[in-house]
Amino acid sequence: MQNMENSQAVKTGKIMGLTGGIGAGKSYAAALFVQRGFALIDADEVSRKIYQKGGKCYFEVIECFGRAILDNEENIDRKALAAIVFQDQEQLDKLNQIAHRHIMILIQKQVDALREKGNRYILLDAPQLFEAGADRMCDFVVSVIAPEALRLERVIRRDGVKAEQAMARMRMQYDDAFFTAHSDYVIYNDEKHDLAEQINKICSEVMEET
Repeated sequence: MQNMENSQAVKTGKIMGLTGGIGAGKSYAAALFVQRGFALIDADEVSRKIYQKGGKCYFEVIECFGRAILDNEENIDRKALAAIVFQDQEQLDKLNQIAHRHIMILIQKQVDALREKGNRYILLDAPQLFEAGADRMCDFVVSVIAPEALRLERVIRRDGVKAEQAMARMRMQYDDAFFTAHSDYVIYNDEKHDLAEQINKICSEVMEET
């Protein structure tokens, strides 16, 4: 009986992809979805794991970008790597071709594990949801958008970078028009809209459909 229940959970578990531009406030939105009963998969956390020393992705990235991206302990310095790729779209594309493949393997493993445990709702918090092709595994996609000036302020404060660096990262990403056109739901994270109210409405609709 238990095996039959687990099999049904694997078939019926729903995935909601959460994405949006840097500084839009995805992490706060994700926390509110978790409060409403979603199990969380954090793609940023997964990304950190694939860069760990000794893994397949670790060696592929070093082969592509050289040993200058390593720190004194020969770990990949993600800030040094970011300084390269966020200034050059071609370099960013090279990194994505390597990283996304490894990230998707780990994400799928986490999805399978959560479904086997009987989780009905899974939230995939992924800044590069579309770039990695992870939107194709989602039943619903939610994008968080916010005014550019507000995003810029958040990124500068959060990451301790200069305005020029923050803007360079923002320009490498899709714009709000893209997110709006490719999402089932859009959350406006600014002073004019109530974030919790928008999320509650989405949860009510999604949970009714399932």
